[in-house]
Order: sequence, then structure tokens, then C-alpha cells
Amino acid sequence: MTKGEEYQKRALAAEAHAEKSLGITRAHFLESAKQWHEKAREAGWLPAAETARRSR
Repeated sequence: MTKGEEYQKRALAAEAHAEKSLGITRAHFLESAKQWHEKAREAGWLPAAETARRSR
């Protein structure tokens, strides 16, 4: 697993926790997910749809 994939996995886990949480806890998990998504992009991870769009 690449660093980008690992970061993306963490971001998705944080989003899942946010869906189950309320208030400040939800905001915390959403911010965490945003940061992990950013780190994933910096590490070179691209969503499949974006990869396909760039290859055209």
C-alpha cells in the first residue's frame, strides 16, 4: 500500500466516524478527514475518476 492509499484510507475512516458523531466531535473528524485527503493528494494519490480524466 502506498502512502497516498494509506492516507486516503485514514481519511475515509475519519469520515465514517464523523457520520456517527455529533457537534464538536463531528467537526473534529471532518477536519481530520480533510487533512488526510490533503496528505493523500500530496503523496500522489488520485481518485480513479480523476486518473481517468487526466489520461484522456
